Amino acid sequence: MMKDRSPAFQFYPRQFAADDHVTAMDLDSVGAHVILMCAAAASPEGYRISTDERAIRNRLRNPSEQDWQRIKGQLLAGAWKLSADGLWFEQHGLQRTFEKQKAFSEAQRARANVRYSRTSTEPVPPEHPAATEPAPESCSASASASPIPITTNPERDTDPEVLKGLGEVWNYYLKVTERKPSTYAFTAVRKRKGIARMKECLSKVGNDNGEAMEMMKRAIDGIASSDWHMGRDPKTNGKRYCEWEGHLFGSYEAMERWWNTAPSNTGKVQPGSLTPAQIREQREAIQ
Repeated sequence: MMKDRSPAFQFYPRQFAADDHVTAMDLDSVGAHVILMCAAAASPEGYRISTDERAIRNRLRNPSEQDWQRIKGQLLAGAWKLSADGLWFEQHGLQRTFEKQKAFSEAQRARANVRYSRTSTEPVPPEHPAATEPAPESCSASASASPIPITTNPERDTDPEVLKGLGEVWNYYLKVTERKPSTYAFTAVRKRKGIARMKECLSKVGNDNGEAMEMMKRAIDGIASSDWHMGRDPKTNGKRYCEWEGHLFGSYEAMERWWNTAPSNTGKVQPGSLTPAQIREQREAIQ
């Protein structure tokens, strides 16, 4: 089995650095997370390690009992989960990546077998067989984020009205987070993330541009209400974790989380999914 395994696993540094769970970890917990990901990726299964805590602590250079309990708590609050039988700590993002890499390799091998089993009189196809094979997606650091396909021009296939609405959402974000347009630009990366989230919102509201804008603005209200992410919590020393392309609109799940945790007009967190009309009504009530 190990002979067919890739010697590496996919790792996306931007997603890792922007992951909500990672940014909330202590430094030694982040180090433990990386070390254990490497150990899990090198295991026969490719995504898990034994729950033998003595062995795990040895891997982590023997932290004290108090430090280990703190580190373990932060790991299990994010990417790592206890298996149903209680025997393994599993990283489901690694599992998905491993399975996709395996399927990708098998498809490549099958294509190569077909190609080289042909007779010499058969014309060679104009494209490399891998040219149309989609690359496997990666997991986020906490198995909660999904990467956005990169295009050379994210605006090319987007309706002008959608882009106009996205511009309004961007201006609202700058206002609420008190960022200056001169020092915080609407870069191609941020625009690509915004377009992806806008299209996802449109799909939920029957392509109503106004309702989709309200959903994104509600998510902005949500992150703005977090003392930790806005740097108001004394423990942050004023550092903020409200990046448009990372913490806020880095994935659909992140956006959904923020619009569902934004304060209502009573000042309390409103749990569960809200309709676009409720989102607009509550957001207007607290402005």
